[in-house]
Amino acid sequence: MDANHQGSPWVKDSEVEDSLLSLQVKSAGYLTKISARARADVGGMHTLAHVARAAR
Repeated sequence: MDANHQGSPWVKDSEVEDSLLSLQVKSAGYLTKISARARADVGGMHTLAHVARAAR
């Protein structure tokens, strides 16, 4: 897990962060399940306050 440590929650070298996270978890020896049908919609960040909270 130490090899995948990041200084922030955002990465610049992957277009799909969830996919990168799945690969990192798998490389640590855990199984990951990815569904072709499951979807999640968390909505957008409509105000600056939302952006500030997400950056913490």
